[in-house]
Amino acid sequence: MRHLLFDWKNQIKRVALCMALLPALGLALSSCNHNDEPPSEINLPIIRQYLPVTVQFAADDNEWKEKIKGWANKKVIVNVAAELPDDPLGFSAAYKGVDFSDYTLLITYDVRDWEMETYDNRYYRDNVEKSYNWTIGIGTSTPPSDNPEQMYFTRYAILVKKLPQDAALNIWFSHRALNWDWNE
Repeated sequence: MRHLLFDWKNQIKRVALCMALLPALGLALSSCNHNDEPPSEINLPIIRQYLPVTVQFAADDNEWKEKIKGWANKKVIVNVAAELPDDPLGFSAAYKGVDFSDYTLLITYDVRDWEMETYDNRYYRDNVEKSYNWTIGIGTSTPPSDNPEQMYFTRYAILVKKLPQDAALNIWFSHRALNWDWNE
């Protein structure tokens, strides 16, 4: 009987030792994969996010449409103050006072037939495509319309660290529907 009790205690000690070593063994095995490849995307800091500037206009306002013709989906990379475009909205001191020796101002425009209610930015480097990317997320609860009465012209801008002269820049829009009741 003493012999059986002795073996039982040793078994408990062995199990306890294995249980204590199991997490260390798992950690050691999981850290063996040394992947030297850089991540495919790296988030980059946005130094300043400018509030979007929007003009609402009647869908049949041909004079305003002519004024903004060519600005929709236009992207502008500003590395010196003289490169600020002569857009229909004009620029305040917040844009003109940028220290362009250290920073680049990225600007884009869009025209849409729904009201913007949420807005966010993401700026990142794509290491696979070797490009800089700015994603603008916009949300709306405006239901789609085949014949909108109102249109919106918007300028978006962010300030980032100085881009290299030969940098490729992509600007993407991400649209989200907020609280649409599709069943009514």
